[in-house]
Amino acid sequence: MGRFPTSHNGFYTFQSVSNLADSLLQPLIYASHRSDLDCFDNVILLAGTAMQTKLQPDDLSGPFLAAVTTTNFVVNMAVEETPRDAFNFTYSLYARETTKLVFGGARQDKHICLTTALDSYCTLTHQTTENNLGGSLLRVLQAQWKQQGIIFPTNMEVVICESAVLPSPSEANTVPWLAPFSVATHAGLLFKNHGQFVYIEKAGSYGPYVRLDFTDKEDLLFWLKTLLRPATDERDRLFAIFNGSEVDSLDEIKP
Repeated sequence: MGRFPTSHNGFYTFQSVSNLADSLLQPLIYASHRSDLDCFDNVILLAGTAMQTKLQPDDLSGPFLAAVTTTNFVVNMAVEETPRDAFNFTYSLYARETTKLVFGGARQDKHICLTTALDSYCTLTHQTTENNLGGSLLRVLQAQWKQQGIIFPTNMEVVICESAVLPSPSEANTVPWLAPFSVATHAGLLFKNHGQFVYIEKAGSYGPYVRLDFTDKEDLLFWLKTLLRPATDERDRLFAIFNGSEVDSLDEIKP
């Protein structure tokens, strides 16, 4: 915190998001804090009853392309048939026991299903190109979330960050069935009140909890790019999905 300005009532004021990013000793995604909840847990907890799904943990409602991120930011995948199996792949035993203390009873079932729906891989159509990548990603996610009965909040926006990959020409020629794909990498909540924005996130699995107050939505896009790009392969394309209805490219945002 040595580069930060003097705090006022627990808050720090910066001239711009780029000034904030420059003040950090390292990207927050690399920070090492206690990891009881991750960014998706935080979103599901704070959204509460405003976010719903028709999925049930043991329904044969797959396939689900479950994702798990290792400590060196490698994301692995497994194909699972039920939300519970997908959740058990994504969450370690320690994480399952820890989150059970926060999401008790019926809330645990909902947590399992929402995590499975939001924190996962998806494949894109073979017609996906660099030019239509964002729109193709949004359409695929909207179709999946509709099938899963996902209802997004109306008094806040759920922000899901996606890392999308197109096969290279050589990969497409060698493995013609290889489809473009994307994986969810981060989540947060955005609130708007009288032209002002408040954004709340858990910065990854090990980073701190963050609250940002700003007036320009592009500030959030730049912040997300600053947070995620250091831990993302350079060929991946980063996008932010807002409440399942809007997609923005993070790579096109400049400070």
